[in-house]
Amino acid sequence: MTEVVTINEVIQLVKVTDKKVNVVTVGTQGPPGTGGGGSSDHGTLTGLSDDDHSQYHNDVRGDARYYTKSQMDNALSLIPKTAQVTVDFGNTSGGEADMATVNVDAEWVTNNSVILCNIAGVATLDHDAEDAALEGITAVATNLNEGIGFDVIARAPLGSWGRFNINIIGT
Repeated sequence: MTEVVTINEVIQLVKVTDKKVNVVTVGTQGPPGTGGGGSSDHGTLTGLSDDDHSQYHNDVRGDARYYTKSQMDNALSLIPKTAQVTVDFGNTSGGEADMATVNVDAEWVTNNSVILCNIAGVATLDHDAEDAALEGITAVATNLNEGIGFDVIARAPLGSWGRFNINIIGT
């Protein structure tokens, strides 16, 4: 009985089984530089720009399979930016005010940004959580400065004092 086991293109094991003789033959590769017929000078090789291996990454296959940077930038631009700022109407010893302004640094803002502001409804050092709603405090974003930021102006129609937190959400 003869059995041939191929390990790779170059090496084959041949096992011959007889009652008295066991022979194992291992084929070997020839001396270095033989068998290819090509050039050993890399400057003279041809076909280097051929796309012979479709299983490997290139930019065309990668762009077809994965999101591109511009696609991700566009998708990320749709995610609203959020922040929270504190406006200060002053303190009780200085009287009450009806307007308070704070500047917000926001590199993401454009001249076309839409920014919504509303009272956070949380306690501050000066007020309980419900005080802003009871006092009718409102806030708006204004003075948009592309790539730099904007102002939040809070209004207390009946006058107020102290600090309130304002939530910001914008695109």
